[in-house]
Amino acid sequence: MVTRAPAQRSSSRSLTRAAVALAAAVLLGCTGQAAPAAIVRPVSAPLAEVTITAAASPAPAPTETTRSSAASASVERATGAGGASPPVVTPSQGGQAHTGFPPPPPKTTPNPPTASGVARMRAPRLGVDHHIEDVGVVDGAMETPVDSQYGIGWYRPWDKPGVPGNAVFSAHETWNHMQGPFYGMHEARRGDEITLDLAGGGRIRYRVLSNVRYDIDTMPMPQILWPTARPPGGQWITLITCGGRLVYDASGFGEYLDRDVVIAQRFE
Repeated sequence: MVTRAPAQRSSSRSLTRAAVALAAAVLLGCTGQAAPAAIVRPVSAPLAEVTITAAASPAPAPTETTRSSAASASVERATGAGGASPPVVTPSQGGQAHTGFPPPPPKTTPNPPTASGVARMRAPRLGVDHHIEDVGVVDGAMETPVDSQYGIGWYRPWDKPGVPGNAVFSAHETWNHMQGPFYGMHEARRGDEITLDLAGGGRIRYRVLSNVRYDIDTMPMPQILWPTARPPGGQWITLITCGGRLVYDASGFGEYLDRDVVIAQRFE
């Protein structure tokens, strides 16, 4: 895994490529024994022209809470912020249930320094109490945490926590057949509290606004990374992890076909 900081780039093209790459690359190896090479889908168009094609999937009968969309495939488990309509679309189908992963042994190595200003993320109801690592975008692919078993990655190209904007984090749901930092993230509900412990002391507290599951091939990454629903001055965090359908291969390791995206807003 490449761990160097990415070169600074001024064009929207590089971040657009990163957005599409995340849908394909980040956290692909949630149950693997090692992180696979990043998969980058080349994008030559600027952000406004990017189109992510939806994979064919059976559409459910319309209900009060489910409607089809050509942009993505997900299962909504909480309503969006400010009364705005969240992207509720076709539920994920197929794959294999994944339960019974044991927790990893206690961490014994020191935590790396971070430029995010955040030492740990905690969400007791979701089983989150883990250190923060800095991760970046290299050659259009978004890195995963070096400490895949215990670390939560904060992406340098996006905002820092504690200022208006959207701070983006990711972590594995499972790794090496054990629980990862975001193993319980799929259970997040509107109103759940997530706390960031600052490296210099103090804390920032957030409440969950939404929890949406997307098909990996049809995630609306520009909207996830640059959310237009965020109010002016709003401080959001976006947490991304593997989830949903898990397909095993002959090696005994598997690939998740979905991603869970949790959005939370600062209240203290």
